[in-house]
Amino acid sequence: MKQFEQIIRSKTQQRRTGRLFAGWRAAMLGAALLGLLALPALVAGDGVVHAEASAQAGKPDSNSLAAKAADCKPQTIKQIYPSLGDNSYIPLYGAREEDQKSLSVVCSILQQLATKGKAEAMPAPEGGRNFRNQMDIYFTDGAYLTVYEAGNGKLAVDQGKERLVLNDAKAYADFMRLEVLPDHSGGVPQSVHFGEPLHVTGNNVAFESFEIQIFWTTTLNNRSSVLSAKGVHFPSKSSLLLYSGAHKFGRYDITFTMPAYGEAFDGSLQPLLPGDGVISVSASVGSGSISGGATSGIKLLPAAKIFLSINGIPAADPSLMPLLAGGHALVPVRAIAMLSKENVEWDAATKSVLIRTKQAAVSESAGAQLWIDGMKAAADLQPIIHNGRAYVPIRAVTAAFGLPVVWDAGTRSVNVSVAAPQKSSS
Repeated sequence: MKQFEQIIRSKTQQRRTGRLFAGWRAAMLGAALLGLLALPALVAGDGVVHAEASAQAGKPDSNSLAAKAADCKPQTIKQIYPSLGDNSYIPLYGAREEDQKSLSVVCSILQQLATKGKAEAMPAPEGGRNFRNQMDIYFTDGAYLTVYEAGNGKLAVDQGKERLVLNDAKAYADFMRLEVLPDHSGGVPQSVHFGEPLHVTGNNVAFESFEIQIFWTTTLNNRSSVLSAKGVHFPSKSSLLLYSGAHKFGRYDITFTMPAYGEAFDGSLQPLLPGDGVISVSASVGSGSISGGATSGIKLLPAAKIFLSINGIPAADPSLMPLLAGGHALVPVRAIAMLSKENVEWDAATKSVLIRTKQAAVSESAGAQLWIDGMKAAADLQPIIHNGRAYVPIRAVTAAFGLPVVWDAGTRSVNVSVAAPQKSSS
């Protein structure tokens, strides 16, 4: 009986095993069949993926060295900032005509790096890496690259986990020649006469477009600037502003007439005194940023020729220059007419300067005469004729028009204060 049960149990187990094997075999055959059906699609898809990857590999990244070097020309570069650690060199700009040759040199260096550079593994970080000669190159499309000195006369550009290194003596020499330190001397002479041109040159590596201010200070003990109510950074509250103007491309080259007056910290007009002092240059963008420039000692000397200033600004027209005669300063009638914006006439028949006076009211005289409001002016206000031009004493300007006039013997200058024209409200 037991033997019979074992036989039955064995047969049953065989049937189960057979069914399991048959099921597994059917599943495997089905999977194989599906695999065979899907194989062409998988192969085709894999081929497409590899074809696209190969095509992409054949195209350089638009921001890669190869792409930027191939397309590089001065017109594709916006600006270049060379530096050595925290020392900035004079920048180069694509929009600056004088920089075009230097930009072409930079493009040549990039092209040599791309074609001759040897790939190297990135070196381990070094403590002095931030103090290396380098150029940050910004392109007009927003991309940028950094070319740096890699030691032993080599140049390099980082490219992902590697860097390309160029060992070319000429390229290295060209690279180093483009790194020019800013000139902070200002080119200011040791002395200047009032009323004569003063030439100031220099560099400002902090800003592309900026405002230059030039100040005069008798004694400058510190370099901490103070901000005026007008938003101007004065070297000190005793400084006087002589010049202000917009400049760009990190450079300035200024020639202006040395005035006898400057704008004080409180906005008032104050005279300069002859003697020793300091000319200082500042560059700013609005009232929030300032970059120090040249500071030069200079001696201010009295004007070699007497000159006229209007609201502290030297008159540019030579025909307006005053005259010193008999110890008195006189101004040409033409200057009076221009400053007063009133009708000032010269009557050749009677040799008379007529201010609000009709010719019929004038009586003849042996010499030149001045008439104001139908009355002959006082003797000390009478004009003189010099080289065919009529000049009147500066006091006559005040007497006739109420304009404040000051003669400064120290600077040998005449300053006339004229009200600024009113702005239209429309």
